[in-house]
Amino acid sequence: MADLTPEPACAPCVVVVGPANSGKTTFLHLLDQALQQHPDLPLVYIVKGTPDGTGRYLFHAPDLREVLKPEVKGRWSATTPATVSQWIAHCRAALDLVIVDFGGRYGAHDDAMLGGCTHFIALAREMTPAEDAAEGLDFWSEVCLKNGLLPVARLRSFWQRGRPSVSRAADGTLTGSFRADASRPEDSLNAALIEQVVTELMALRLRRPSPTYVNLQLARRWTLDDLGDLGGQAETLDAMVARGEPVVLGGRAPIWAYAAALHRVLARDPDAKVMVFDPKIEGGLVEIPPDLHPPEPSPWLGV
Repeated sequence: MADLTPEPACAPCVVVVGPANSGKTTFLHLLDQALQQHPDLPLVYIVKGTPDGTGRYLFHAPDLREVLKPEVKGRWSATTPATVSQWIAHCRAALDLVIVDFGGRYGAHDDAMLGGCTHFIALAREMTPAEDAAEGLDFWSEVCLKNGLLPVARLRSFWQRGRPSVSRAADGTLTGSFRADASRPEDSLNAALIEQVVTELMALRLRRPSPTYVNLQLARRWTLDDLGDLGGQAETLDAMVARGEPVVLGGRAPIWAYAAALHRVLARDPDAKVMVFDPKIEGGLVEIPPDLHPPEPSPWLGV
């Protein structure tokens, strides 16, 4: 008898493509920040499609970019395309929306990764028509269309001139301009453009039930003041430990928020089973080794 069990629903996957030095990193940082602080708290993850390190700290300290880049930049290997493709597939099986940060150079191996995506945003600096066709906006749009992806936006980036804009083309695709030099979190030049792109992405997302893990994500940035009650999750963690339940931590939050949550759980029960949700791996769960123990209880963490 045929297996009639339905296939798990897959989230849309939007890849951000374009030539190097077009502002993709700045665009993705701003987009990521807006999505993570959206009041609906969508389950979104940005997969790095090139081994250059996540570099989120560079968004907040751009002066360190050139100093640290040699230390965090990875190297391509024969298995990288397959690994990234697996990350994409696992994230699509677990989340509402997946975004892929793609490299600036196209190679034949890239089609395998693009084949796991559903939509694209193309971003390119100002070029001549011939350059656009060879490596720019037109080139990357054609690559994505060839791989069956649907367009979300085609954007032109500028450096230290012009005002960002956004409009809708006849085919429904967003078009506009982006200021690549407005790279700090507090810069608001691109706010209207980012807001419109976020609206488009939120309309695409798959609405999954609330996650079963203890979600540490807040609709704003974490601050040190949140550590006392772990962003409102302290009582939930205490109750789970008291019942002897395994604790699964998840959601977009700083590593020190995860460390504080782990500290609280193990301070109450050193033998508690603690796992972390990682959407890139099959099954999504990583167990914290049982031989990890917290330091002496800290009154300011409330444990």
